[in-house]
Amino acid sequence: MPNRPLYAPRGKYVVRGYNQFSRRMGRSFRNFLLTSNVRAADTPAASTVDLYWVSDTNGAWHDEANWSLTTGGAGGAGVPGALNQVTFDGEGTGLCRLEKAGACKELIFNETAAQVNASFDQQGNALSCETFAYDCANNTSPIFDGQITLSGATLTVTNSVSAAPFASANFVLAANCTVASDNALPQITAQEDFTTSAALTVARLIGASGKTFTFKNGVDFTLTAYTSTDWDNLAEVVSVSGAQWGFVNPASMVWRNIADIQDCNATNAINAADRCSDGTGNTNVQVALYWIGADGGWHDADNWSLASGGAAEGNVYPISTNDVFFDGAGAGLCTPTASFACRDLLIDESDTQVHANLDQNGQVLACRTFVYNCANNNANVFDFTIAVSGAAFTVTAAQAASIFSAATITLAAACTVTSTDDTNLPAIQAADDVTFATAVTVASLLLTGAEGAGQALEFLNSVNFTLTAYTAGDWDGDATADTTIVSDDSQTWGFVNPAAMVVSYIDVQDSNATNAIDATDNCVDGTGNTNWTFV
Repeated sequence: MPNRPLYAPRGKYVVRGYNQFSRRMGRSFRNFLLTSNVRAADTPAASTVDLYWVSDTNGAWHDEANWSLTTGGAGGAGVPGALNQVTFDGEGTGLCRLEKAGACKELIFNETAAQVNASFDQQGNALSCETFAYDCANNTSPIFDGQITLSGATLTVTNSVSAAPFASANFVLAANCTVASDNALPQITAQEDFTTSAALTVARLIGASGKTFTFKNGVDFTLTAYTSTDWDNLAEVVSVSGAQWGFVNPASMVWRNIADIQDCNATNAINAADRCSDGTGNTNVQVALYWIGADGGWHDADNWSLASGGAAEGNVYPISTNDVFFDGAGAGLCTPTASFACRDLLIDESDTQVHANLDQNGQVLACRTFVYNCANNNANVFDFTIAVSGAAFTVTAAQAASIFSAATITLAAACTVTSTDDTNLPAIQAADDVTFATAVTVASLLLTGAEGAGQALEFLNSVNFTLTAYTAGDWDGDATADTTIVSDDSQTWGFVNPAAMVVSYIDVQDSNATNAIDATDNCVDGTGNTNWTFV
């Protein structure tokens, strides 16, 4: 027998022994897996079946043994997925632990007085479902403490014995969703439109740009916490059917860039002056700005406040959604350096506030309504276009006609013009109906309505309308001859008119003209006219 070395050469003997050991251990490990109860992965349930939690001991959401196809039935139905309805109805008394992210279609917690253990612990893991319905009057054991993402239409919490199950949850609404809850909810993040179907209390509600918050009218929506920008950039904040909704809101709320706010009855004041649109029916929603500045520009945010004589906002100047007040509390002269806009412009002073000063400075002013009431002030200068898109242009108690002498007033919508104290108004260009509510003197009046628009001039009866200048074509109607010039109740109105007026395509009634007017080319004598010659 040949001698063997004391130590085997590095190579075949050692390697061969190691490989034999490895193969033996591999077979043993595979046999262990086959004969033990350890699962490599739980089997998903069939996608269309409803599943019920049936475990009477604490167990995992992702353990197929804990789910049945029937309430109280045999387990082993598979693990819920995004297409399964899942119900906790108390027939399984054990605690369900969500040990990793889970999903289902409808998630339903429903119990009776005898079934009080619909127990669930989210364990901080993400849960997604289409709809969420919780109806457990006798149970405090479920714990929702992570993100719950809803991709469907409803989030409902009824008969909850306390707010504790939801104290740490964050509901994310990924689709248009209606929310109903008998108790306070924590945070809701609405990525789409959000609607309440009853009174609701939410700690924090976060919206998405361009989406709508709609609240059940006649009942309160209570918001207990607010972070700046939560409600910014919404399309609308409105009620379900246009009636007022109650808003129990935190103090010091600031809204920005909300396109339409309607019927909000807020408990505390809301600063909505930064590019928000005040619709109708709002209480404590402040969109108005007051001039408080020394001499300066319209577009300088340091010159504007939310209150007369108040502190500067420092971050906002008026745009087309803001009402603007010049009430003398700001003694400086406002001088715009570019075109400027607001919603309603009110220039108003008292005997002790005589410096409601605005110099248009040759810039276009666009507003919905214009109201000027300054009996003691000559400082205002309007010397370019005042474009009015709303229902009223009013000048009262003006100290001097020179304030408006270089302006042109354009009326884009049906408008009532009022001017007292014989204030002379400059050129008016009217694209729609105009009603003159008082005796008024106008330098010129040009009708600019589109053909077929049916434009009408209406004058308060028994007072004079004085026109100091006229250019051929100013009062010509359109080719359909449907422009009418009448008094407001078919009584005679006085027309102090320039001589040599020639008009066409109009229907005129009850005009007592001072000078002769030739009504040629398809004019209609509507009766009651003096000094009108119809050819």
